[in-house]
Amino acid sequence: MIASQLMSTRDPYPFEKYDNDDKFRGRPSATMSKLYKEATHLDQQKDPWNRLNMTPTLQSIRRRVNHHDPLAPNDALDFELKTSYDQHADLFAPHNHSVVQRETLNLPHGRVLKNREVTAKLGYDPMYPAVRVSERERRLDPNNVKGAIVGVHTEITNPGYSRKTDGGIFTA
Repeated sequence: MIASQLMSTRDPYPFEKYDNDDKFRGRPSATMSKLYKEATHLDQQKDPWNRLNMTPTLQSIRRRVNHHDPLAPNDALDFELKTSYDQHADLFAPHNHSVVQRETLNLPHGRVLKNREVTAKLGYDPMYPAVRVSERERRLDPNNVKGAIVGVHTEITNPGYSRKTDGGIFTA
């Protein structure tokens, strides 16, 4: 006999099979609202999607054809010269210690590795800023008339003032 004839055709799980979402949850009603207000391709043209997509990362800038990093080593000799290895202090260090770069050890190296803003430390507490005292380079002579405001100051100008009591101007 053939094996297919020996097997039973009876379904051991006679209950209804949920093979898609319509059978599992029932038919979607016509009053059911959409999940999203606009289509995906329209939403991708707005912030924050557009801002995140159009802002390049350091890695994507470095992958461009016209990117040039002057601090990058040109060959194996440059790579080993830029290491943190000091032959006087680390004379018998193992070989793998002699090729560790300064960037790996977080030592100052002059390159920007991540998109992080470096916050400069202020020399004073911003809550209590230092008072600045400005001093002139040379002392001004009070008897010098250069730069003084030019005006008519005679006896008829109401002792030193150039306006009349009614707000008019004195004429000489």
